[in-house]
Amino acid sequence: MNKINMGKMGLLAILLGLIFLSSGLIVSAGASKLYLVEIALNSDDSLSLEKFSLSSGYIGRDFLDGPYVLSMVNSEGKAIYTDRFDFHLGAPPKEWFDKKGKQIYFPRKAAKPAAGVYAVTRIVLSVPYVKEGREIRVYDWKGGLAFNIDLSKYCGVSGCAGDVAKKPAGKSAAKPVAKRPGLFGRIFNF
Repeated sequence: MNKINMGKMGLLAILLGLIFLSSGLIVSAGASKLYLVEIALNSDDSLSLEKFSLSSGYIGRDFLDGPYVLSMVNSEGKAIYTDRFDFHLGAPPKEWFDKKGKQIYFPRKAAKPAAGVYAVTRIVLSVPYVKEGREIRVYDWKGGLAFNIDLSKYCGVSGCAGDVAKKPAGKSAAKPVAKRPGLFGRIFNF
């Protein structure tokens, strides 16, 4: 009888522990400020900024992989946040294939090629708001700067943290390094 009660008590303790952990997850999963950056991969392999905004929400993915790089730099030009990403090109429509998977439709080339450069695909990246951030730089797959975004208008009325004019005399500004937290860090707010 003791073994049965001990087993039930252990199961109850585990269950209560899981409930406690899950309630902590819900409380710590609050929205935070972030930048939404929509980037287009163009027909000439160039990158362009489609949309950019400051919003609030959740950063829900960790690419940290791919040939393209987005980097946020501080007033000294040092990277304080970096993310690697890639574009996912879609597959041809299913109507182009028979039931066995063999391609049965082959589109003809257009008689006249499309004029100019056009967006082939797009991606929206969520970048955490970092008060010390001055600029977002986006690099192409070769490592060349594709474009940059000036963040100074998003610093607020009191100015950006680390601005030379705002530093107290004789003190240097702190140089925080903001890394995208892993899953465990986002859950437990580390």
